[in-house]
Amino acid sequence: LSETTTPSASLLASGTITCANASATLTATGGVNYALSNGQTNTSGVFVVSQVGTYTVTVTGANGCTATATATVA
Repeated sequence: LSETTTPSASLLASGTITCANASATLTATGGVNYALSNGQTNTSGVFVVSQVGTYTVTVTGANGCTATATATVA
């Protein structure tokens, strides 16, 4: 049997983008590989963004199954 459990994806926005603070951090959890909707990918789940908006992360679990989560940076 192959494991087909979908990962439990989450995405948390930290900080707001202002004139004094030009970036915010998005932290994704729940998997082993992460792909953010702006094209960034990594295995840590930590992304730095410089534009306001809604971001979606695709989280891939160790078994290859995927799930998505969204967060808004203001």
